[in-house]
Amino acid sequence: MIPRLFLSLIFFPLIISLILVYLQLVASQIAINLINKSPTDIERSVKKRDDDNFMRRLIYGSGKPLPPLEICHWRTGLASDGSMFEVPVDGAKCNPSRLDVALHLENQAEEKIAEYAKIFNGNIEKLHLCKTCSPDVVITERNGNTTSDIRSVWGLMVLGLVAFDKEVANYYISSLKKTDQIKKLIGEHYLHISGFTQPISLHRIQTRSIIIMNIACLLIIALWLAIKAHRKVLDYFARSGALLPMVAATGKGNFYMAIWLLTLFRVQAFLLAAVPITIQTLNRILKTDTVGGVLGYDPITTLLWLAAIVIGLSFATLIASIAELKQRHHLFSFAYKYLPVLVCAAGALIWLGSFVLEGSAVEMVRHILTALPVVGIAPVLVAPILKPITALLVCHALLTGVLFVLVLRRNAHWFAAHLEEI
Repeated sequence: MIPRLFLSLIFFPLIISLILVYLQLVASQIAINLINKSPTDIERSVKKRDDDNFMRRLIYGSGKPLPPLEICHWRTGLASDGSMFEVPVDGAKCNPSRLDVALHLENQAEEKIAEYAKIFNGNIEKLHLCKTCSPDVVITERNGNTTSDIRSVWGLMVLGLVAFDKEVANYYISSLKKTDQIKKLIGEHYLHISGFTQPISLHRIQTRSIIIMNIACLLIIALWLAIKAHRKVLDYFARSGALLPMVAATGKGNFYMAIWLLTLFRVQAFLLAAVPITIQTLNRILKTDTVGGVLGYDPITTLLWLAAIVIGLSFATLIASIAELKQRHHLFSFAYKYLPVLVCAAGALIWLGSFVLEGSAVEMVRHILTALPVVGIAPVLVAPILKPITALLVCHALLTGVLFVLVLRRNAHWFAAHLEEI
């Protein structure tokens, strides 16, 4: 049974959690690359994509633009049996292949045909002007409405090639250059709000937000593992019939603390694997900067911020773990499970709403909300962006730590008195 417990308690949750961390880091890399891309970088990538398109490589085996397309006109005729037929004017060389495009147009004006030829040139071999021919992509004009009928995934990929053509890309790059020029003229944006130690750098707010979200996700995954481990260990011993004998042998308080030690072991295993990967990946993504440098905190303040976040989220997790113990008391279980989330959300909304108002009273409300346990989790989480007074982080950590110890002791007493309900 012990190997099974190891697999269910440590191994599988660890693997799943590391997969989530990997996906989160991939999303972060994509987001940071998009944020940091200059118009020159985008222009270079667009040119590279135009010269060697990945989708063209999938369709045709080569990413290079195709030779100039051929426009194939079709004509109708009358068969000997009186039925109508349609054949290409230029004979067999214009027979449609699946990757061609057919135009069923009411009005085959030269200007309209030239527009279609312009966007499809380099992406298909032949463009057919017909009424009945049907390659995998057929564009039909009827009563002023245009529809595209696609008969394969390959046809869908052909249309995907023209969704962002060279002309659109040039307009996009031109607008980015204009935006970049405006940014250079205006310079970096710094928002000054009373009650904070530094002005808020709007230039780095996106990158800092991504880093903070990565750290928060790490902690949330770790604490989710803690909650699930807490219940899983209890269920394992309860089902095996060893719960009461082990409690009698070790003592209720010692046994309850041992459960938390097993829980911390699972969390520690996850953090030891995930934290180095996260730090190395983020440092590589940021290139010239480091995670600490982007956050803008000195090492001591960074540690204080991390301590406040860890203690704050751990306290919320401890409250949620009470719901796991009191799952037979449905009302209490529901309240303990969702109360931290509701309190945290309410604190965040009041804190955000306070920025609309000005004055020392509003500033004091923000300080109080930040210092309070659970209520101040959101303001503390974004502290590297807004730079509140360091004493508020210390106050939040101390108050939460005191409540954590008190609730843990009370929880242990409840566990001892209601062992038969577990």
